[in-house]
Amino acid sequence: TLQLFNNAAEIRGRPYSPEEYKAFSSLIDRTLSVENRMYDMIQKQVAKRLLYYLDSDGRLEDCSVLTKFGMAELADEIKDLGDRILTLARHNRRTFKCLYDGIFERGDDFVK
Repeated sequence: TLQLFNNAAEIRGRPYSPEEYKAFSSLIDRTLSVENRMYDMIQKQVAKRLLYYLDSDGRLEDCSVLTKFGMAELADEIKDLGDRILTLARHNRRTFKCLYDGIFERGDDFVK
């Protein structure tokens, strides 16, 4: 929240008053609450963009798609998180390949 306020104050050209900070902070806290519908919508959109990134082996969706869903500003963060997940997934594939192969070969028998 502090970084958000600092960025907004820089764009605004003057710092926020303590009253403004308190009001905006409360608004942000409510919006980012897990129970909030806005939070749920943002979470789903970020997850969809991240899934695309992972499925395409590290390619972001076209900028127009990101803009359409309000995710253009998050492109760098989605890419960074996606790269970290891809690195971990590749490592797990190499490290645990024999275990994964065994699980997939057994199929439904393994679950029962």
